[in-house]
Amino acid sequence: MTRSEWIMEAVRHRAIYLKKNLMAKLLFHFAQVLVIHIWIFFLLPQITSRSFFKNNVAISLYTFKAIYFAFSAHQIKSGYPTRILQHFLTKRYNYVNLYVFIGYRVCPFIIEFQNIMDWMFVESTVGISRWFMLTTIYHELYQIKCWRHLEKQFHYPRGFPRWPSFKYSGGGLLIVLLIIIMWFPLAFMSIVQTVAGIANAPKEVKVSLSLEGFSEIFTDYSVGKNLRKWEEEEFKDLNKGFIENLGAQQMLSRYDHGDLFSVKVNKNSDTIWSITEPQRQNMINLLSQRSEINNQTTSCGAWFVFDYRIRRNPNQYNKLYEFASGEAKHLLSLEECDDFKAVLEGESPNLNVTINKAIPHYIRALNTDTAREMTGILNADINTKLWANLTLSLERKVTVLRVCESATDAYKINGLESCQPGETEHTTVKEEKWWSMTTLGKLIPTDPESDDLVDELIIISDKTGPESLAWLTGYGVIGLYLSVVLLAGRYTRAIFQYDGAYIHVPRIPQCR
Repeated sequence: MTRSEWIMEAVRHRAIYLKKNLMAKLLFHFAQVLVIHIWIFFLLPQITSRSFFKNNVAISLYTFKAIYFAFSAHQIKSGYPTRILQHFLTKRYNYVNLYVFIGYRVCPFIIEFQNIMDWMFVESTVGISRWFMLTTIYHELYQIKCWRHLEKQFHYPRGFPRWPSFKYSGGGLLIVLLIIIMWFPLAFMSIVQTVAGIANAPKEVKVSLSLEGFSEIFTDYSVGKNLRKWEEEEFKDLNKGFIENLGAQQMLSRYDHGDLFSVKVNKNSDTIWSITEPQRQNMINLLSQRSEINNQTTSCGAWFVFDYRIRRNPNQYNKLYEFASGEAKHLLSLEECDDFKAVLEGESPNLNVTINKAIPHYIRALNTDTAREMTGILNADINTKLWANLTLSLERKVTVLRVCESATDAYKINGLESCQPGETEHTTVKEEKWWSMTTLGKLIPTDPESDDLVDELIIISDKTGPESLAWLTGYGVIGLYLSVVLLAGRYTRAIFQYDGAYIHVPRIPQCR
């Protein structure tokens, strides 16, 4: 059954109950028995091609319906009660019934749904607003009566101070309970990610280089063998290398070797660099500008951008956060601007440009769609060499093509081949351009005085929660925190909140 059918069935039951119509109840009971048996034993096996005895869901539904039919038959036999508007929770006066009844009143739309149906199907002389008012008075009087019974039961004289032992024990317990509710989402997510978390390995890493405002000049995709998980010994060496960096030690303590992955970046771009002449000239004009900082000309105002995007398994609950991306920006100095401009203008293949501290070696991929450089590792003064210096050069390949053309066809020839009689030979020059890069830096600061040529990035991927808890951790710590804290806060406020209409009803004891 669909949800709408369940809701309509509940409405029909409530309407028959309020009307005390046993004949309608009997007919509705027989109709339900007939429809359920036809659906489960005849129609459903035809639709699913599975017999009833091999369908566990159908067996569970039929068992539930059989129990329901038994209670329904007992109700038909016994008849309806005289008082039909009394709530079953208001028959006893104790703490359990009191707090469950308050929680029931806080549930959205339940009270409204019940009151509207009661007003519709019960004969009355009042309007719906007055009906709501009478129900509210009944609920408030029940709570007052509960408190009166509890005061007699636990022997607390009215107007006398409460026992200190009761205040400290009860108040202390409530404070501890509120603290647990407030900190539960944070503690739960921390435990899930550190203790029960599962390593979320990258499947693909894309890096690209560009000048801000222009298309990418270098692109590389790393998959398969270019992604390598770290060994335990490598992780120990990394911790030893950062023994003097407390920030790095604190950050690395949240991970183990299974969360670190080496990404090998190819020297040559995966794509051909194609750019229109006007855009190339715009790049040259940008690099020719001069920008003043503190009355000193130190840059051309161009930003060099290093983009990275990491693809991992998406969130198991809502299939989000498959990609985590970020960028690192570097303001080019005058020397770097001039060298970059020379590479764009020059024809010599030996020209290159070196950009200092352009690429972070350590990148953290969060559980969201964000990735960023590990600031605790990279920004310490003793570890400035962990930002790689980048050297870019523009590679060219010129290919001469010989093509034979006729009135109906054209094809390419190689070597000593010649065209057929009646065909015309043309020579075409094809030039391909792509960028290549080399990086200079250190992955582990064991020897800060020397640099190594490295072609790797280190991806530190945050753990993801187990799949069995994905429904709870799927929206992250903020979603869980808002759900739990706001829901618990609403119920807590409903229990301890007293408005003006309620304060005037009970008798205020005279204090001594």
